[in-house]
Parts: sequence; structure tokens; C-alpha cells
Amino acid sequence: MGLRLVEVLKIAKVFQNSGILNAKLCMMGKQDLEKTSWTRFMQKVKMFQLSYDEEQYERIKNIYPMDSCEVFKMFGFSEVHALDYSSYEGADIIFDLNAENLPVELVEQFDFIVNGGTLEHVFNQALALKNMSNIYHISPLSGWINHGFYSMSPTLFLDYYTENNWYIDESDIEIRVDSIADDFKGSIYSMDCRMFDASEQINALIRDYAGNTTSLLRCWARKTSESEVEKTPIQGMYKEIYHYHENVHKEWSSDKVIAY
Repeated sequence: MGLRLVEVLKIAKVFQNSGILNAKLCMMGKQDLEKTSWTRFMQKVKMFQLSYDEEQYERIKNIYPMDSCEVFKMFGFSEVHALDYSSYEGADIIFDLNAENLPVELVEQFDFIVNGGTLEHVFNQALALKNMSNIYHISPLSGWINHGFYSMSPTLFLDYYTENNWYIDESDIEIRVDSIADDFKGSIYSMDCRMFDASEQINALIRDYAGNTTSLLRCWARKTSESEVEKTPIQGMYKEIYHYHENVHKEWSSDKVIAY
């Protein structure tokens, strides 16, 4: 996958609001950027009220396709890297996220990690998550058959990061219906798609236009001083909304559903 303009600008906005100086960013895989003109891109930059390095902009403003590393540097990141299992697509850090041990030189070396569509290609999900921190995930949710090994559910990120005492800044689902009116495009949010359905209208559209519909899961997770990576989560939804009597009779608890 690659990054759309709005996602690049959102990452830049979070960084510029963080107050972190000399921040280092690492992309999981060298991310392609949405094809657009520099004129349109800079219009969006102004809309997001982002500051940028004018000298860097002058150096790259006529280069196509846009290079994600150079664009992020324009917004003030002191270093921008890309990690992948090979250098084929331009990564400068070679490491297999399936590997047991993260090299010492990579441990806690980056302030921001961007997973713009890499995690689903890694077979060992648990190890890959442990190897990342301060992460922005963009992962396939539906409509991406054979794109990777996995399509994610919101509960993966919500429960993993909650169990390990991370702070989740944001989590949502974007459903794209490309064949119909723009009124139906955009983002909706659901803690767990099996329980908290989107509107009936959106669900009907997904069924009716299944061949032209895809959805993405997005999550911002921020590491704190109390954060860990070793705890294995149990799905919080089921832990919270069911309780068991001594005879193992399962009882639904609606107040827990609302609280969750």
C-alpha cells in the first residue's frame, strides 16, 4: 500500500503538535505517495496549517513521483528511514519483522513509526507488533483479498495496545465505495464490526457494491512510560461484555456493552 495526501498531512500535523525536536521517523516499507500535483499538495498543506522547510520544498517541488522520505523531511523530521526485508523498493534499513530479536541499533531509535500497509504481509503478527512503537497503522479491513496474509479487525490494535498500556489517540474505519456518489465516501468508526454495526445504509451499500468496496483500518497508538510489548491480549470485547455463572451459563450484560 501507499499513503494518501491526507494521511501524510495528518502524520505531519501530529508531529508538529508533539513538540518533539529532531524527531526521527521510520516507515515500514518505503511508502508510495498518492499521485497528485505539487500545486494541489501545497494547497492541502495550507489547509492543514502546516509549517514546512521552504528550501527543502524548492529542492523537490518538480520531482515526480514524490518521494515519501523527502516529503516528510520537508515537514521537519530530522531523519526519515524505510525498513523492509529487502532493498528492492528503496528501504535503507534491512530487517525481517518476522525475526525474533530487533537489532540493538534499532531499539527505541525512532519517535514515529508509520505502518502504511506492511503489517498484513508479515506472517508473525505478534513479533511484528512488538518491534514497533509510537505507530500509525493503516491496514486492510475488507475488500483486499490476497493482498496480504491477513485483513485486520479493529480489536487487534485496540486490545493489544490497551493490554500493554499504550495510549490510543485515534482509531477508525474508512469505507470506500468508488462506484457511487461521493456522499457515501468517508470514515466511520466501530469498536468491533461484529457488534457495533455502521449505519444500515452503509451496510446495505457494502452488500450491494461488494465488488467495488474496500475498507481500511487506521489506528494511532502512542507509547508512554508505562507501556509494554510482551503482554498477549484476550479480546477485550468478550472479556468485558460477558460474565459467567458457576454453572458456566453465559449471560449478556448490556451495561458493560455501553461502558465498553
